[in-house]
Amino acid sequence: MLTIIAFLLLFIPTVFQYKIGAKCLNKKINIKFYLVCIISFVLQFLMTILSFALIVYSITNSGGKCATGAVGIFFFSFLIAIILLFVILLQITNRKKIDS
Repeated sequence: MLTIIAFLLLFIPTVFQYKIGAKCLNKKINIKFYLVCIISFVLQFLMTILSFALIVYSITNSGGKCATGAVGIFFFSFLIAIILLFVILLQITNRKKIDS
C-alpha cells in the first residue's frame, strides 16, 4: 500500500502545475506563473525524497533486506519531471497563442 502511495505522490506537482498554472495564466488568481513553476519543481524534488523514504520504509518493514528497487523511484521521478516540463511548455505556448 505504501508503494502505491509513494508512486502517486510523484504526480502531485504535475497536477498542481496543470491546475494552478492554468488558473494563473487565465488571470483567475494573483500569482506569477514563474512562481507556480518554481513551486512545482521544488514540490517534485520534495515528493521524490518523500517517496523514496516511503518505499525504503515499506521494503524494510516487510522484511526485505535489499532496497535497490527503491532507486527506481529516482528514474521514475525523472520521467515525471520531464512530463512536468512538457506541461509547463504547453501552458506557455497556449497562452502566447491566445495573446497574439
